[in-house]
Amino acid sequence: MLENGRTLQLEVAGNEGLSRIWVSGLRDFAGLAPIDKARFVLVVHCYFKTMESLVLAYRDGYAKRELYEPTILNLSDFIAYPGMQDAWELRKRYFHEALRKLVDDKISAARSGKASVSLYREEQTKVPE
Repeated sequence: MLENGRTLQLEVAGNEGLSRIWVSGLRDFAGLAPIDKARFVLVVHCYFKTMESLVLAYRDGYAKRELYEPTILNLSDFIAYPGMQDAWELRKRYFHEALRKLVDDKISAARSGKASVSLYREEQTKVPE
């Protein structure tokens, strides 16, 4: 599970075009070209599959709290990006109910907090209301 997550991060980091799509898609999914939307959604899908594995492993007692908590904090931060929320809406039906509830709750919390998010210190983006 963690290896898959690291592989995904390295793929995005090592591919300039995919990195541009990732950062642009986080802020403005609707503004991406159709092929870039597909690429962004596929990367996000892989990210959520990693999260799903962790949530289920933790729920079933296979993952420790020390691993679970910081990873869920990462999820909370990423889901505050409007593009992640857009991609989630497109793909959420493909994930286990436990992850769907967790992510939907994180989206609600992000929207109610109206926080700014900038995990890469890119241009600040306000969370939509």
